[in-house]
Amino acid sequence: MNACWHSGRRFARTLHRVLVSGLLLLVGSPSAASAGGWEETPFLRGLVVRAQAEHRVVLLRVGRRYCIECEQMDRALARTESELRGYLRARYDAGAGEGRDVARRYNVVRFPTLLVLGEDGLERGRVSEVLPPRELARRVDRARRKTLEQRSAAPGSPARALRLGREWAARGERRRAEALLGQVVQGDPDNRKGLAAQALLALGDLLYLRSLGRGGEAERTLTRLRRSYPRSPDAERALVPLTRAMAAQGRGKDALALLLDGARDAAGHGRVARFCELTGQRLQLGLQHARKALALSPRDAGHRAVLAALLHATGAVEPARASWQQALRLLQKR
Repeated sequence: MNACWHSGRRFARTLHRVLVSGLLLLVGSPSAASAGGWEETPFLRGLVVRAQAEHRVVLLRVGRRYCIECEQMDRALARTESELRGYLRARYDAGAGEGRDVARRYNVVRFPTLLVLGEDGLERGRVSEVLPPRELARRVDRARRKTLEQRSAAPGSPARALRLGREWAARGERRRAEALLGQVVQGDPDNRKGLAAQALLALGDLLYLRSLGRGGEAERTLTRLRRSYPRSPDAERALVPLTRAMAAQGRGKDALALLLDGARDAAGHGRVARFCELTGQRLQLGLQHARKALALSPRDAGHRAVLAALLHATGAVEPARASWQQALRLLQKR
């Protein structure tokens, strides 16, 4: 009787392995891994099945074409190979194929985003900032050990509450994001620590505009930021999402006029170009201002990348590739 029981268990384990192998064949085998062990655009379902079979945590880097910040994150990730070797790792382009589905499933609204998934395919945390390699590895490990829910139970310092609030905002979790980020604003009402302005920017841009598509709420929040803390660097950073929120409400002309009024230096021209790229409006005007930004700041890789994106959007594919290669060369020299 005991021998039969053990034989039954062995048969069950064998059957499980056969089923998992068969499912992997059905959903797509792993794609060829690129340098550093990152697979390029594998089927997500197959990746999760492998994670379950191997009891491993999954890392997904979700980016988009002509994204300098994505390139910077990839370079940081390349220097964390020893810390990340145990993870199943994959890269996706949010604008194409499987990458579009991944971005939609996990509400990826900021690029690049590094998603940390449990073996069940559920998100444990995300990093959407360009960080030094060691800090990036620490953030990933923290998410592996504790879910965002667990980390949010005791947020600790205001800076940590801001970071957690940003994560919730990027997920589109309104209640949690508003609670944490509102706490940050209340704790720094004069923005002396620079945290209140960052919290309002996260609420207006990440939560209301990108995640929830609430243009009116986004505009009110970002306008509050610019009026309350006009000398804050975040007041300037809020200008492009503010004008995008205006455009989303049918006031694209007003938004563009606001940006053009401030187009007096490289940063101002760059904002006009960025607005046109992100909204798909007035692409030729965007090209003009991208070139003006580069004329004033020729070594800025970000301006060169925006020019590449605008060229691609207007159908100038080869010039777009050339501009992107120039952006990468400028980045290499930093």
